[in-house]
Amino acid sequence: MEMKKKATKGLKIKQQQKTKLVQRYLIAGGIFSIFAFVSALIYWNLGVNTSAVAGVSYTWNGSSDSLWSNADNWTPSGLPTINDQITIPSSLSRYPVLDNAVTTSDMTLNSGSQLDMNGFSLTLAGSFVMNTTSALELRGGNLLINGNATFNGGTITTSTGTGNMVTNGSSTVFGSGSGGPTIHPDIEVNSGIVTVRNTTFNGITRLTKTGASNDVASGNNTFNDSTFITNSGTGYLIFSNSTRDIYNAPLILNSLGAGVLYMAYNGTNTQFNENLIFNSTGGGIRIGGSNGTSILAADKQLTIGNTGYTSGTLQLSRMSIGGSSD
Repeated sequence: MEMKKKATKGLKIKQQQKTKLVQRYLIAGGIFSIFAFVSALIYWNLGVNTSAVAGVSYTWNGSSDSLWSNADNWTPSGLPTINDQITIPSSLSRYPVLDNAVTTSDMTLNSGSQLDMNGFSLTLAGSFVMNTTSALELRGGNLLINGNATFNGGTITTSTGTGNMVTNGSSTVFGSGSGGPTIHPDIEVNSGIVTVRNTTFNGITRLTKTGASNDVASGNNTFNDSTFITNSGTGYLIFSNSTRDIYNAPLILNSLGAGVLYMAYNGTNTQFNENLIFNSTGGGIRIGGSNGTSILAADKQLTIGNTGYTSGTLQLSRMSIGGSSD
């Protein structure tokens, strides 16, 4: 009988030890789970979601040389990364020249400033602002803007190679009340809002509006190479609301959304100096939709494009051909 009691007592002690051991495992496991969750949360906010990381505002000073990758050329000292904001000021003796591909957030070229991309790519996750008398040289490089783009003025060139520009932000604005830019490279715009005034385009130009807002371009634009203007949004898009535009190369007009595309809306004598091609599966295309007038150069044609004209009104009002009323 005495041996049974001792055996029972020993069994209880082992069970208690086992219970404590299990509790320790559970506590340790719980602590590890909390640690893993917090680590994952930190990684998500700081390691993956770059928008959670506060950017640094860098200003170019050019104190050492023209190399973008020299930290001493920036205030504060350092190299801009994907989350940072960059300002290139005016009145400097040395301006930045890219010596590798660059990805950053926002960039502003102040009036009178310069940037040489030197054939490298420049990708902006945020906004881009180019002010009057500034200069941007692609030199065969490619500029990609994924945020809002504002071209108040200045000159964009590509002296060598076939550099191009693409804007994909919610808004792309060309020109201001006091003037506008001259853009030599090819450019492609895909934005919810598109407005154009006082701008000269010398390369192949593709302007696509995708949004629901009603956008009005006042005019005084010149297009010297093939131009594609597309409204795939639900709001209307107006060109030449107050001043004429000039098209010196073929113009392809596309209405692919519910919104109407208006050309030569209110300006006097918009010039179509090459063929016009119309495509519509949406709200239609109207030339001279308000009181605007236009001129189609002699021997130039109005044709329907490969997409066809299956929806919307095609309006041709107050257009003269070769100088005679039509």
